[in-house]
Amino acid sequence: MRSDRETQIQFFDWLKANSNSDQLVTTLEELLSTSRDSVYRRMRGETLLSFNEISKISQHFNISLDSYLNLTTKAVTFQSRVIEGNFTFTKYLQSIAENLQMIRKFDDHELLYMAKDIPLFYYFQFPRLAAFKLFFWSKTIVGVPEMEDKLFDLSEISDEMLSQSKSIWHQFEQIPSTEIWSNETINISISQINYYLESHILSESDARIIVQEFKELMDHIKVQAAHGKKFTQGTDPKLASEKGKFLLYFNEVEIGDNTILFKMNEQRIVFKPFNTLNTISTTDPDFCQQTETYFYRVISKSTPLSNSSEKERLRFFNRIQLKIKELERKVGL
Repeated sequence: MRSDRETQIQFFDWLKANSNSDQLVTTLEELLSTSRDSVYRRMRGETLLSFNEISKISQHFNISLDSYLNLTTKAVTFQSRVIEGNFTFTKYLQSIAENLQMIRKFDDHELLYMAKDIPLFYYFQFPRLAAFKLFFWSKTIVGVPEMEDKLFDLSEISDEMLSQSKSIWHQFEQIPSTEIWSNETINISISQINYYLESHILSESDARIIVQEFKELMDHIKVQAAHGKKFTQGTDPKLASEKGKFLLYFNEVEIGDNTILFKMNEQRIVFKPFNTLNTISTTDPDFCQQTETYFYRVISKSTPLSNSSEKERLRFFNRIQLKIKELERKVGL
């Protein structure tokens, strides 16, 4: 059996290999409120970590200690990002930006997304569509009290939030991603537009603008799939960075939920949204490996839509266009 000292040394070795922190010692100095020499003593196992220090390190680096120690339990440790009373979309968007910044620090990184709903990153290219989604989530999903009696108004969404949204898109644009969509993937957004339109929370004039941007979004994703990479609408896809590889797959079976897997060198993180905007995440190796295996099993039974898969891509997006035409008819486009 390893001694406490040996276990601690191996833990720091594992942390150095998996944290991708170029300034690990400096980070630990600040995190533990101690000197550089004290950090090195802990890394050499000369001073044992306290429970409080272990907690701080595991939370900061998003580490599941039970997974590292190989405890004989089927329990999986998750961290949660739950909307609470002091919720603001500024904070919510900041947390998304931080996750994208984290993944981009790794030399080898990729995002796998099983999409029951359109990945929210795409909305952020289209300011009025993004404003609608943020308003809907605030009013109907989160239930922000001051928005209870409000009707949709573009002025309700701050310039700061829209600026954050664009920044998130530009980060996402540079991350290679593989996405699995079904025939149901666009239905949630269509239902939201219909619901507000029929409830007179959304005016027909605003609805026409939003539906037009929604159509432009779908057209843009179709072009991205054709080129096999992500790029900002209105720019030349031939000049787009090769970093943002984009592989799109169609699965005929309805996807049960949104599942996101970040691959970062040898490290993995799984994000599982729940109650629309809340999220749980884990770095548990077994859970992440099972999720990755499941992703590739679904992909193996899915139809590729990217690059040279023109026939299947046209079929898929033609079905989407029929749904959008019905929306256009309702708003008089």
